[in-house]
Amino acid sequence: PQTASSGQRVDDVQDALARQPVRRIVGGRGAQCPAQSGGGVRPGGASITVLGTSFNVQSYAQKNELEVVVATGVVRLAPTGMGQSVELRAGDKGILKKKEKELTSNKNTDGNFLSWKTKHMAFDKAGLPSVLETLQATYGVEFVVLADVPAECAVTVTFDNQPLESVLKVLQATWGLTYRWEGNKIEITGIGC
Repeated sequence: PQTASSGQRVDDVQDALARQPVRRIVGGRGAQCPAQSGGGVRPGGASITVLGTSFNVQSYAQKNELEVVVATGVVRLAPTGMGQSVELRAGDKGILKKKEKELTSNKNTDGNFLSWKTKHMAFDKAGLPSVLETLQATYGVEFVVLADVPAECAVTVTFDNQPLESVLKVLQATWGLTYRWEGNKIEITGIGC
């Protein structure tokens, strides 16, 4: 397979995936670039140049934010047409607010940012919205919350490579969660905490 050279920009994530071994995309929304490959990706609205690293990109058409989290090495995030860039090092997160053309960087606090790949998730006093967001990204399902969620509902739990059904059973026992699951959509119908 062909690989891009260090510093090369690639027109889109799909093209990058075709050229780069070990890259992966989940539902067209994320890409992971291995340390041994050079090159870059261009998910809607920004260019991410690989400078010898591994990183995760989340760019959803329905969301205003593009997020890059660096696991190892260094990445340069350069929003298209802004004439501005930021270098991100291991443990950093860069966020581009697409509509506002605002670029920020800070330390990544989401230990589950690679859960879509590793299926390892750890939650520490996490609320339902945070847990469901991680589960959506990890398992490629859509959650719809139809029930009122008490503010005090929080969970501390770790899941390691467990099927979604097992994860939901744990949350059912912990939170008194009730749900309806049809295809790729899971409706949360009740939560007791």
